Amino acid sequence: HHYGHGNAEPLAAALVGCFLIATGIGVILSSLGPSPGFATRTEWLLALCGASLSVVVNAYLAWYLTRGGHTRQSHALRAMARDKLSDALASTVVVLAVLASQWGWRWAEPVTALFIGVLIAWMGLGLVRSGVDVLMDRVPDTGLRERLCRTAEGTEGVRGVQRVRVHPLGSH
Repeated sequence: HHYGHGNAEPLAAALVGCFLIATGIGVILSSLGPSPGFATRTEWLLALCGASLSVVVNAYLAWYLTRGGHTRQSHALRAMARDKLSDALASTVVVLAVLASQWGWRWAEPVTALFIGVLIAWMGLGLVRSGVDVLMDRVPDTGLRERLCRTAEGTEGVRGVQRVRVHPLGSH
């Protein structure tokens, strides 16, 4: 633990991203198969109600986790917020596809599944990248190094600054 346990959060974010990528690929592959449609009106209504409820619940969870992630500077909470946001967006598209299926647009279901798979995989890639950036010492604030150099050079007794390295430590 050279830099402490602070790297556990970006590692968790990257792992969540890997799971999202795998899920997205699975959804994409399943979209290439046949679509059975809804057998009864009850199935259609259940699908519509379930997807609509999922939109509301996941949108709230995404908002709540995003707020907590920013307040606590937590990569893991931000990763969970992105996961919930992808669930809310996917559920929104499912609502549209369920409605489209009732209008006789059979092509809407596989196209929707393909879109959702790509969306989930894309969000997963973003999580992996942000987690790996921290683990590989990428500093998001490019001006930080220059500000540190100017501060050090302006300090009494400092003759000069040759090299400054910045390492992120978890959320700091």
